[in-house]
Amino acid sequence: MDSRSILRSLSHFRHLRISPNDSSQSHRYLCMDGSNNGTADDSVTNAITKRYLSTLPFSPESISDEPKVPFRLLDPARTIFIGGLSKSALEDSLKTTLLDHFSKYGTVTSRRLPKDKESGEFRGFGYVEFASSEEAERASKFLWHRIDGKSVVVKMSDPKYGTAWQAQSLRLHTSPHHARRFLPKIEVHLFAISQSRFKVTCKKPSMNGINALTALMSELKTIPSHVYHESTQINSFEFRDYNLVVDKLREFKLANVHLSALPEIVKSAFSNEISGNPENVIADNLENIDDTLVQSLFPFQKVGVRRGIQKNGRVLLADEMGLGKTIQALGIAHHYRQEWPLLIVCPASVKRVWKNQIEKFLPSIKTSDINLIEKSTDLIPKGRTSTIVIMSYELMTSRLAELEAAAFNVIIFDESHFLKESKTKRTEAATVLSKIANRKILLTGTPALSRPNELFPQIHIIDPEQFPSFYQLHLRYQINRCVSPRTVTNSEEFAALLQQTVLIRRLKKDVLDNLPEKRREIIWLTIGESELLNAQALNEARETYWRSQTKEDEKENLLRYYVETAKFKSPIVGKEIAETYFYEGAPPKKMIIFAHHIHMLDWLSEIFVRKGLKFIRIDGSINQARRSEMCEQFQNDPDTTVALLSITAAGIGITLTAASHMIFTELYWNPGNMMQAEDRAHRVGQKNPVIIQYMLARKTADEEIWGRILEKLDVLDRHRSRHGIAFWSTLNAVTDKIFSGQRSKQRPY
Repeated sequence: MDSRSILRSLSHFRHLRISPNDSSQSHRYLCMDGSNNGTADDSVTNAITKRYLSTLPFSPESISDEPKVPFRLLDPARTIFIGGLSKSALEDSLKTTLLDHFSKYGTVTSRRLPKDKESGEFRGFGYVEFASSEEAERASKFLWHRIDGKSVVVKMSDPKYGTAWQAQSLRLHTSPHHARRFLPKIEVHLFAISQSRFKVTCKKPSMNGINALTALMSELKTIPSHVYHESTQINSFEFRDYNLVVDKLREFKLANVHLSALPEIVKSAFSNEISGNPENVIADNLENIDDTLVQSLFPFQKVGVRRGIQKNGRVLLADEMGLGKTIQALGIAHHYRQEWPLLIVCPASVKRVWKNQIEKFLPSIKTSDINLIEKSTDLIPKGRTSTIVIMSYELMTSRLAELEAAAFNVIIFDESHFLKESKTKRTEAATVLSKIANRKILLTGTPALSRPNELFPQIHIIDPEQFPSFYQLHLRYQINRCVSPRTVTNSEEFAALLQQTVLIRRLKKDVLDNLPEKRREIIWLTIGESELLNAQALNEARETYWRSQTKEDEKENLLRYYVETAKFKSPIVGKEIAETYFYEGAPPKKMIIFAHHIHMLDWLSEIFVRKGLKFIRIDGSINQARRSEMCEQFQNDPDTTVALLSITAAGIGITLTAASHMIFTELYWNPGNMMQAEDRAHRVGQKNPVIIQYMLARKTADEEIWGRILEKLDVLDRHRSRHGIAFWSTLNAVTDKIFSGQRSKQRPY
């Protein structure tokens, strides 16, 4: 074959042309568009010419007169870049194996082996050019394969990185580890989303990683348990496929996968599920519990007791308020009665409630064996007996040494959110006692799922091996404890972890189909302009509050405004209630009325006395024994029509299901306290829909406090709605309209 035939074969290359015949030359040669004709550079060796011409349909050996062909730029759109082979293997691979492979995708028009300008040594990478960009694109899919036992990296050329000679096309690096740096990076994170599934999330890669990400997801979708959740746009898998997912991610060769797997604290919690042996069956283990208690349990309560026993008596029972946590805790504790004595630590206001519940549901326990510790001199029984000790958190703290000596093996901590601060003496005392005990049952209706720093002391008490330090939770679930202690990240996984290990949490809407609904109303009291103008103390308190310059002043002035609001509202609220519900000839109806300030409670008491109503009043001055008697009276005496209660003193530990109508004459700062107060009537045993009315007055502290309450509820709603946990139903569209955009420090009127 002569030079003319060779050059004719090369004429289809882009950017090349055949120079005109020149009598001074023995042959013609190729040059770039726009370049002058001339003789070929002698530095272009015959070896390069052979490698260059070996891309043609004929072999270099058939060339009779080897022309010297000048080097040219490659077309980036048709070029790929190879990396990964050793220097010694590169030339042979480009001539043989790689070219054989690439021929499947199209016609190879050129290839290059760059050398160092000074040393003349091979630079460790090479280029391959195809006849068309479509062929090059197909060939670029050949990523991170092995040729003759060597790893190869292939990337499509990108013109924006400079000339084709320097472009990131197809680089052949001397080691696979070095070559992986040129692959696209994909960040992958794994999170548990329930007790049976986990999700795979990928951070959006750069443009050169889109194809690799698509290939990665296609690979993961072949796993049998894969589910794509369209509403949340996540890919999830069952825990039994966890190791398979991890292996596929780590073995993926088309990109550098930076995998953030489940931390050890989560993997250990779901170890049975990952190994394919989940504990789905709850054993029927109620035969060791008093029949009276078992027969009194609702089906969901039986499930709660069984789960508590399945968790070896180490549990955070966090059912919604009103679902009967007390009876469930007694059932779990009674299962372990051979390990008694039993210690029950609770708020002072509910000690007698516990005693009454024990006498009611555990008749096998002698009354003499129930020890109610009222003061520091009461005897704490020691030794392994079947007795029960009930005491307050305050006495637990002050008598810690005696309790340590008694070595209680079964402990119930009621209202365990009292232990949310790890540095308090009561939490430190509870932690000391829990290290001695083998069974630890914590009860709370308000688990702080959105605040790991408050929940950690409680779960550490239950299982210090699973939750040895807050640091683990802090890293995984809380961005910055100092800056944002009320914010939780990865909330789905945090909830799943708790439910898998220590938490039992059910809601009324999920377990009580027949529980009547709870409906709230806002009643704006009718107040004349003259009444407001004549309320000098209220007006002064309002003005002082709005003139507050510092946070400390604002807090102090708002408290004064709050007190003056109660004094101003008292006669208006009293008149509204008397004329609406207790007028002459009104049908008898049981009602629960909540207030906060003594002034309001006293005013309402006087009205009820004047009306001749039979009522009970529970505030901070009423001792525990008397409270129990009053609750029994309200529940069983048809003539006792009103329960006048303090929001803080009577908001927990009592049942008043005889009434289905509640009125809040005042607000309280913490919406959780009002929720607890509401559930005095909306709980197991209620047969009627519960109506809850909030009596608010405009141009009083009610507007300011109510707005703050709505803000707190909005934060809680946003967190809890992610778990399907409804905290407070929408009260009134008018309320939202009134208070929207009104949180800035300016007068609302």
